[in-house]
Amino acid sequence: MNKSIDTLSRTREFSSTPGIALVLSTLIIIYVIYKVFNLNFFGISYKAASYLFLLINAILPLVFIWFPATKHEDKKTIPLYDWIIIILVFSISFYLSINAINIQNLGWSAGTAPWVVQVMCLILLIAVLEALRRVSGNILFLICLFFASYPIFAGYMPGILGGIRFPFWKTITLHVLGGESMLGMVTRIVGNIVIGYLLFGVVFTVTGGGKFFIELATCILGKYRGGIAKVAVLSSAFFGSLSGSVVSNVISTGSFTIPAMKKSGYPPYFSAATEAVASTGGVLMPPVMGSVGFFCAQFLGIPYYQVALAAAIPSICYYASLFFQIDLMAAKMGLVGIEKASQTSLKETMKEGWYFIFVLFTLTFFIFQRQVAQAPFYAIAVLFILSMMKKTTRLSIDSLRNMVINSGKSIAEIGAILLGIGFIVGSLSMTGVVSSFSYEIVTLAKNNLALILIFGATASFILGTGMVDVAAYIFLSLAIAPAIIRLGVYPLAAHLFVIYTAMISYITPPVALGAITAAGMAGANATKTGFTAMKIGIVGYIIPFAFVFNPALVGHGSFWKILISIIAAFLGIIFLSESIQRCSLKLIKLYTFERITFFISGLLLFFPIWQLQIIGVILGITMQIILDYIKNNNRVKF
Repeated sequence: MNKSIDTLSRTREFSSTPGIALVLSTLIIIYVIYKVFNLNFFGISYKAASYLFLLINAILPLVFIWFPATKHEDKKTIPLYDWIIIILVFSISFYLSINAINIQNLGWSAGTAPWVVQVMCLILLIAVLEALRRVSGNILFLICLFFASYPIFAGYMPGILGGIRFPFWKTITLHVLGGESMLGMVTRIVGNIVIGYLLFGVVFTVTGGGKFFIELATCILGKYRGGIAKVAVLSSAFFGSLSGSVVSNVISTGSFTIPAMKKSGYPPYFSAATEAVASTGGVLMPPVMGSVGFFCAQFLGIPYYQVALAAAIPSICYYASLFFQIDLMAAKMGLVGIEKASQTSLKETMKEGWYFIFVLFTLTFFIFQRQVAQAPFYAIAVLFILSMMKKTTRLSIDSLRNMVINSGKSIAEIGAILLGIGFIVGSLSMTGVVSSFSYEIVTLAKNNLALILIFGATASFILGTGMVDVAAYIFLSLAIAPAIIRLGVYPLAAHLFVIYTAMISYITPPVALGAITAAGMAGANATKTGFTAMKIGIVGYIIPFAFVFNPALVGHGSFWKILISIIAAFLGIIFLSESIQRCSLKLIKLYTFERITFFISGLLLFFPIWQLQIIGVILGITMQIILDYIKNNNRVKF
């Protein structure tokens, strides 16, 4: 889920992995399993916030083991000052864990904690902010630092930014010991749900699930024109759903798909843009949605499967648009599919990896059984059992050890980020700003939904350039989503709007981190790649506004309304794709007027007003008929 830079390029590189990293990673897994399955061995169970402090007890030391203080620091050793920090945070969080009942019963978070505990809280808060800085960079660090200290001067802030003011030490103890900040909803979701899915993603990849799905996509789509690009889209959609990181997705799948696309004839900039758009959409794709969907479900107080089902239609529209444009591009360039001789047969591929599909069905089954927290562990258990049945897929001791260590590193990274984000949520909550902010926004916008959506999309985009997607979503779900809902928008559509508009920053210049990463791998111009990604990802900009005004596109409404909306959206996608690629379905080169006509007809079909949809259909189909007639009269073709 990290957005800024590739984790591998900035973590320490040990000749042999330190044993303490293995121990701490193992502890995290044990802590989570004990909590998720409500175990009670020898009468021992978690009390109050003891579980969350134990997670911090393992997560924070791992951050200081793996992530150096600066880019230029020696990455082969852990300096003395980091060992001191590791010992301090381990000891303090362990002490607070065993005193969780005192924290709760004696009201330590309200300012009655002994002075020694208050100093411990200050040290732990500083350690969390430093861990956040090391993992995510300075932008998110400065944002979280501002909000961590916000309650101290909230009383002096003007207008809607003003709130209840708290003394310094009470602010510190509320942040660290209270139930709304560092130990609030964000950390609880990480501990109860997100860690399990991070583990599943690592285990699935290590056991060969990623390789299987690339091969499966190649078997299904490789034979069609531009087939390797379509393989990139399908494999990136799958990886992104599990990893939750656009940049990691680009690196993992792009290392195979980008060179293959270039080799098949696609220009480097188009190859990179295709991978960037596909990887960005993966985070919006069920069943896992890169974990942001779990936070959405918690904010709305609904089962996660409802969020996944609602996200399915927009995600399919997003990828359908990408598929159409790739196909038209391949047709224009005269590209063909992958040679049959270079493909593994579908039968052979399924024979070798059928159980990976079964594992995903297992995961999905338990999600729909409302066992969201347990689902990844059941899926991991099934995966282990089935993979151990064959010698070729059986995991060695070294593989298991590396799997645990890599899991711990991933958990430490996202854990550090979200512990810091907890300070934002806590500050907005304790100062009372969050409760009045949405009302003030609606008042300032004079109840104009379109204006609030534009403001919200702009804020989402700006925050999306400096924060990870989950961080941007959490902040805006408190600030913007309630204002949108207040104007009568379907709540789930409002929250998905925030998610989509934050994610689209990955392919939008000048930042466009997903596009820049892919461009670097393809040896392409980053600016050209970014603007190409914007064009082929056009539906990602349109559909958030579409489902706010037409919630049938997120599955809300009667069967017929949903069906008609889906059909209209797919027609709109076809017309938009023709316009963007300057190519009709009959492979006729389009002039400017024809492109504009297709673009307008495509946009109209996304509106929930049936008169506009009819106009869109008439415009688009009429233009198709005219172009079909022109084709028979020797119009220029590709």
